[in-house]
Amino acid sequence: VCDAWEEATVGRFYLNETGQKEAKSHIKKYGLNSVLDAIEIASERYVKKDSEGDVTRESADSSWHKVGAIARMSSLPSDERQIYYIRGILRNRVYVNENNIINLLRQARNAGCDMDAVQQEAKTCRSWTAFCNSVTEMIEALIDG
Repeated sequence: VCDAWEEATVGRFYLNETGQKEAKSHIKKYGLNSVLDAIEIASERYVKKDSEGDVTRESADSSWHKVGAIARMSSLPSDERQIYYIRGILRNRVYVNENNIINLLRQARNAGCDMDAVQQEAKTCRSWTAFCNSVTEMIEALIDG
């Protein structure tokens, strides 16, 4: 993992003692291959270079802190990943009631809602309330059949 991180940051950064402890914790939770895959994804998406082509410290720090979350998401089933993806869409667009969003999306999935339609609603809704109302209607339509 240490070598993979150094390679991901083009030899500019290494894991200090704290980073090594975090790496061990991630390996214990998700397995070595998942952590290595997460490092690769994090470096591709978040590691940035400055005008001289060197990896920036800020982007290296930021990308390392995303490795655990990437490994966690990768370990989830695809339907559960889609729930978190929809939440992310909503977080970027409207206010989100963090206490209710995951439960609402799981209710929709468990009721048999077309999660692609729920995702599209997340991309087009104008407010949290409008999204909730729309998804609740989808759930009720399936339940009332």
